[in-house]
Amino acid sequence: MHESHLFAACLVSLLLSFIAAALFFFKIKRSATALTQVLKVMAVVSLCLQGVELVGVRRVALYQAVLGWGILALSTTLFFSTWYQQRRRKFSEVFSGKAPGRLSTEGNYRWIRHPFYVSYILAYVAGAVYSGSTVLAAQTAIMMVLYTAAARREERSIQSTRLGAAYRSYAKRVGGFFPKW
Repeated sequence: MHESHLFAACLVSLLLSFIAAALFFFKIKRSATALTQVLKVMAVVSLCLQGVELVGVRRVALYQAVLGWGILALSTTLFFSTWYQQRRRKFSEVFSGKAPGRLSTEGNYRWIRHPFYVSYILAYVAGAVYSGSTVLAAQTAIMMVLYTAAARREERSIQSTRLGAAYRSYAKRVGGFFPKW
């Protein structure tokens, strides 16, 4: 098996894990918003595009391979460690507009406010870096915009609830997508 096929298999497996987690870990509403539907379609299209683009890669520079695998490992670790730490909770689906009943500030949420979104974005970045594909780089940029929009919308929703003051205090201490040092 060519190394790029192995990388593609690992990345596609991780993206499929994201989808499986969404089905079992998040509260899925039958009447999803239009933005939720767009993100779901984009995720499926992205999954297919990642696989096709990565299988087509024949030569990868050493730095691309090392960076790609490293970012993929970081994405995988962040996703599964956050899932494990929060496994007893049911989070709302992306773009649902539903605010949580309590604020998560433990585990990976101590460092960043959106560890799941960061793990998703890192997976896209890993594929783009590994392949050097401008198509995957563009796809990554689109997904970053969508996940950033989702995060901002969720934050506005939380701030309009009884958790608003606590969330604003939390947001001053903890970065959204990058840790505050």
